Amino acid sequence: MTRRILLCEPQCAGFVHVPFNAALLATVLAAWPEKEITFFGEAEHLLRAREYLEMHGIAGVERVSWEPIKVPARGGNGFRILGREWMWCRRLLREARASDVDAVVLCSATNTGLLFLKPLLLLTRLRKPVVAVLHGILDSLARPASRKPWYWALHLRRVLLLPHPRTLRYIALSASILEHLAACSPRYARHVSAFDIPCLWTAETLPQSPPPVRFGFLGTTGGAKRFDRFCRLAFDVSREAPDTEFVLAGFATEDGYGVEHRDAVQGVGTRPLDAREFADRASSLTYSVWTGDPEYYRLVASASFLDSLYYGKPGIYLRNPYLQHCFGRMGDIGYLVDSYEEMRDLLIGLASDFPRERYRQQCAAIVQARQTLSPEALSGAFRAIVDAARS
Repeated sequence: MTRRILLCEPQCAGFVHVPFNAALLATVLAAWPEKEITFFGEAEHLLRAREYLEMHGIAGVERVSWEPIKVPARGGNGFRILGREWMWCRRLLREARASDVDAVVLCSATNTGLLFLKPLLLLTRLRKPVVAVLHGILDSLARPASRKPWYWALHLRRVLLLPHPRTLRYIALSASILEHLAACSPRYARHVSAFDIPCLWTAETLPQSPPPVRFGFLGTTGGAKRFDRFCRLAFDVSREAPDTEFVLAGFATEDGYGVEHRDAVQGVGTRPLDAREFADRASSLTYSVWTGDPEYYRLVASASFLDSLYYGKPGIYLRNPYLQHCFGRMGDIGYLVDSYEEMRDLLIGLASDFPRERYRQQCAAIVQARQTLSPEALSGAFRAIVDAARS
């Protein structure tokens, strides 16, 4: 009998998190080349993940079975969300009890999903490893719970305090995130393992040859990413270096579209870019610029940073523990700065006197660093996490 690993994406629909989930699936395929994989997820998400794997030429896709499920709609009714969470938990654990299944991997997790998953694991006495990846949800541990009884009761802090099944293990997507979690919430950290974000890479990209020097903001503009700060940079730097270009390689969410100085940035619109248009914009950049709030990224990894690596672009970043950790491992892949003023002056300097040789070396360092984040390179570490969760 061929053995199986179950994967489940319980919350993302469409293209959301497809690059990560496809890379995680490729990591599982590499970690267990003798096993088949059953992947549960929203129908369009499964289709896009499969296309992403095929686009990158990943071997073993024929070992994957694709099983559509209904996932909670973002911003939907609270009771409807709980109903969907209950349904996927029941279906997944029913499948997990099959004799040919060896382990379960959740590509992401929500507080409401864990609210059902933890007691169901205890009630069913499942003895197989269940590993859940924690993304942005970890940031809620650093923020106070709402005073509304409903949200207070469902806060991640209270969900994590529920009795913990022996075979359930969480994953934090960086050693720096786990280190901060252990410092601020040690009682939760003992159930968490650190694992680097796997990525599927394109062929090696050639360095850009300015002029003009083109600075880019990657992804969507919402929340802690501080697109307003990038627009202010574009305005200030362009006055000193008028040949410089600033580009949004992504799209503006509602809170990012009306910011001051957005006219100084090219490509600002509210329509999501298709894959080809995003790739064209990102590939055209000289540098990516990351202006997010450093405090937010103590417990959350940065998808924009990985986009910078994917397209081979040295980055200019406001320093935070996650990026400090990455630079320590990967070497000279860009610049870390400590303030808006330092970032502004650096951009003016790069535009005025472009450092061609250092830029070439930075691009080469990125190509080297990407090898350490490939599914093949990370497959052994992922298998060890799953094996450690066995009862």
